Amino acid sequence: MIQDISPSRLRNEYFDCRPKDGDRIFIFNKDGKVLLGEENGRIIFPDYSDIKDEKCIYLFSVDDERFFLSPDNSEHVKEGFEYYTIREVRDKFSDEFLKEIYAVFTGADLNALFCDRLEEGRGCAGAEGDGKLAAAHGEGHVALIAEREEPAERGARCGGRGGK
Repeated sequence: MIQDISPSRLRNEYFDCRPKDGDRIFIFNKDGKVLLGEENGRIIFPDYSDIKDEKCIYLFSVDDERFFLSPDNSEHVKEGFEYYTIREVRDKFSDEFLKEIYAVFTGADLNALFCDRLEEGRGCAGAEGDGKLAAAHGEGHVALIAEREEPAERGARCGGRGGK
């Protein structure tokens, strides 16, 4: 099963931190596809040094690897990388690397959660938020995202959807 990543461990509790070089970044386009590279069947994630976006949001860690979400959904171009749907990730990459596949699925779920909350006008709206996002991903998360994004950026992150 995809969640069987033992002895690795997913740590999804809230942690207020800023990204640094070496951290993995999820970059989703407006269609929900994720930017990834491949090397010998293994998923290669964009690195923070590739984009240097201070507004990246901490999502979780797997072992010592920290994963962040880029709020920028514009098309990024990086040699050797392309955008994949979740189905394509599942079909293309080797089961030998379940930890990385699991990270992609978890990142995609959290990205969808953020987009759904934005679409409903509840997600990152600071005082307008209903707290569901914070409850799903740690206390204070709504405030953290709202602090880093202007209202227009919040709506633009999910293809122009959401935000009030």
